[in-house]
Amino acid sequence: MAEEKPATDPATTEVIRHYLTSAVTEMERTLVRTAYSTIIYEINDFGLSIFDSKLNLLADSTGLPLFLGANEYGIKQTLERGKFGELEPGDIIYMNVPYWSGAHTNDGVLIAPVFHEETIVSYTVVRAHWTDLGGKDPG
Repeated sequence: MAEEKPATDPATTEVIRHYLTSAVTEMERTLVRTAYSTIIYEINDFGLSIFDSKLNLLADSTGLPLFLGANEYGIKQTLERGKFGELEPGDIIYMNVPYWSGAHTNDGVLIAPVFHEETIVSYTVVRAHWTDLGGKDPG
């Protein structure tokens, strides 16, 4: 039985993997540096992810360990159940439905599609805790 040759060589695979990890780390640094909420920049109550167009996880930030790998369920539920039509460049989806995200209402999920020549090639996802979303009790 002949061995099947991989689509990419191991060195290229590692370069791409480290690039994606570096990109999500830069997303994390930007969020922490620009956040007004102490829950974000002191406690790291967030999770950041990059997915391909088929919603396979490519990279995850280190944020709150509870959120590692947790954005997968949220993005799949949101894109499957959401009623927002065809996504276009510049669109961002905000979702905080606990049954779709697997978290409580204050953990909002932002999903941004990434386009190349008008085709979605990936998604970036941010799940972060918002202290007050207008619930019945402040805080």
